[in-house]
Formats: sequence, structure tokens, C-alpha cells
Amino acid sequence: MENKEAFREKIEAQLKEWGARIEEMKAAAAKTSAELKAEYDKDIKLLADQKQQLQRQLKEFIATSDDAWKILKKGMEKAADDLGRAFTKARKKFK
Repeated sequence: MENKEAFREKIEAQLKEWGARIEEMKAAAAKTSAELKAEYDKDIKLLADQKQQLQRQLKEFIATSDDAWKILKKGMEKAADDLGRAFTKARKKFK
């Protein structure tokens, strides 16, 4: 079973990776037509907002007691899965 620290590290690594992906998407969007850029910017904003929400959840998670973290873990796993699916969907649009 995963402990609190290992789970925190996993989420932090995912957030870092997603932050890099957002920057890559911004760079790719800047090279497109104005019409496509507007659409990509909208998707990028949604991804960035979801990422920020997960970062806020991580801060709450870190502050929880060792007993309570398991309750927050499920919600964070769902948020991370949702964000991962959103990245996959957006990546398909960018290709």
C-alpha cells in the first residue's frame, strides 16, 4: 500500500509533467493561426485551471494528519485521472 509521502511525490511529479506539457502547448499554439490559437488557448486555460485545482488539493493533503490523508487520496486520484484524460484529449486536438 502506498504511503502518504510516496503519494505526495507521485502527484507532485505529475503536476510538474503537466506544467511542462502546458508550456509546450502554449508554444505550439503561438505558432498557429489566430483562429486555432484562440481555440488552443481556451483548452490550455482549462487544463491550467484543473492543474491549479489539483495543486490546491495537494496543499490540503499535505496539511492533513496521517490518519485523514486516505480520505483525501481518493478525491485527488480522481482529479489527477480527470486531468490526465483532459491532457490526452487536448493533445489529440494539437496534432
